[in-house]
Amino acid sequence: MVDRCVLKQMTAPIDCSAQFKRNRQQTWWATRVWCLVEAIAILALFLGPRGNEATFSEGQFTFQLVCVVVMMISGLATILATRKYYICPRCDEVPGRSGVSLFPYVCPNCGATLM
Repeated sequence: MVDRCVLKQMTAPIDCSAQFKRNRQQTWWATRVWCLVEAIAILALFLGPRGNEATFSEGQFTFQLVCVVVMMISGLATILATRKYYICPRCDEVPGRSGVSLFPYVCPNCGATLM
């Protein structure tokens, strides 16, 4: 069985750097709203109503719980969009070994030049 990465290399040559630039732009357009929502939720959480254990009301707890849930949802959406769009054109994997490389010159998975 032929590996998918090897099969893509054997077919038409791909301009990896131009395609990766388009992938990066597409990732930014897909994640920018979620990043903004997450930043607003973080600000609301830290600048919102506060109180100690004696004066902590149910409304304050609900507000903080909603902020945390919104942060989790927007973080998950950002991760999913990054895994979908921020990929190497040659091997269709996210560039990076133990995370996401933000400015990779070479894909660590297949060796394609990305920048």
